[in-house]
Amino acid sequence: IQSIMPNPAENILSIKATLTEKGKTEILIYNISGEIVKTVLSKATVTTGEIDLSIDLSELSNGAYTVVLVTPTFVNKENLIIAK
Repeated sequence: IQSIMPNPAENILSIKATLTEKGKTEILIYNISGEIVKTVLSKATVTTGEIDLSIDLSELSNGAYTVVLVTPTFVNKENLIIAK
């Protein structure tokens, strides 16, 4: 993940990442208890290159979360604060 903006976020989050390999990719948001609260991508086959996604956070409560990008060969985590 290159960036998640804004952070803290209110209702919309932008995620930018560069993928260096083609394969099944997931982007998940976990709450502080380690539960998946939002699936952004679910085992989607993506090609190499840059991705830029806008994510609706309106159904999530204020608090601390972790955004996790999973590819076949690595896992990247970024902390996220939601403050509405």
